[in-house]
Amino acid sequence: MLVVFDDQSWVFNRENEPWINKFLDKAFDQIPNRESENTTCQWTVRQTLDELDNCRQHGRDAFVVAAHVDRDKGILKELGAGIHGQYGELFRQFVLGFQRVEEGGGWRHLGQWLGDDWRPARVEGSDGKALSQVGRAHEEGGVEKRCWLKLGDLSFQAVRLALMMKDHRIAASPPGPGGARIEWVSFLGGLLDRQTLQFNGDLNNLIGIRGSGKSSILECIRYAMDHRLRGETEDADYKEGLVARTLGSGGSITVGVVTAEGHRYSIHRIFGDSPKVYRDKELIPGLRPEGC
Repeated sequence: MLVVFDDQSWVFNRENEPWINKFLDKAFDQIPNRESENTTCQWTVRQTLDELDNCRQHGRDAFVVAAHVDRDKGILKELGAGIHGQYGELFRQFVLGFQRVEEGGGWRHLGQWLGDDWRPARVEGSDGKALSQVGRAHEEGGVEKRCWLKLGDLSFQAVRLALMMKDHRIAASPPGPGGARIEWVSFLGGLLDRQTLQFNGDLNNLIGIRGSGKSSILECIRYAMDHRLRGETEDADYKEGLVARTLGSGGSITVGVVTAEGHRYSIHRIFGDSPKVYRDKELIPGLRPEGC
């Protein structure tokens, strides 16, 4: 089993205690050379989960990923239906991932053993024997096996949340965008001279106090894409004024876009001029932004 410790409580703690080493000292008590890959911990699975539960009650959180579960010494191969009688809720609380899962066997019956058709996230691991090997994908049948997690932060809590929300945050390949999107926007001249904003393919947030420029950026993007305001828009004059104030005389904006088919264009517009569309830095005469 791979035990993932919360670094904020196990390492960077107020007591300045090396809690992980103390945990390992207890698990491998009287066992020499515990760093050897062939050393066996003296705890059973139940003892390990009990110890982790005790640590959690003392403010040190952790979770478990079970490795090569269907192979020799793997949890499903070793325990089988015994999981239900011996572990139950404790297993569900701590074991958030299974690595190298086979479709048949214990995986098929796991929901019956632990109830409510419960199953942990299916993940892949690098199984590195040195720091330089961490993150290197292992191969099966000549194919690299990878696992992608969608994280909101590089933290223990974010990884645990991703495993718990496995249907939405775990994938065998990085998901591609579902349609056309803006990748970046760059300004030259005006209030945002030489500023570039990068966007991702999901939700983007512009956060700032009133008057900080959120609406100005959005209106400049609209202007570059040549989306005209309707005449009955109540605040049309205000929005057009934001563009004039932000870009200024001779200022320009360039927007990088990618189509649903994966074609990339850049749309450049100088304030007071018409937009120009480029592909691979080559001007495409007559092409309008809406034609990209």
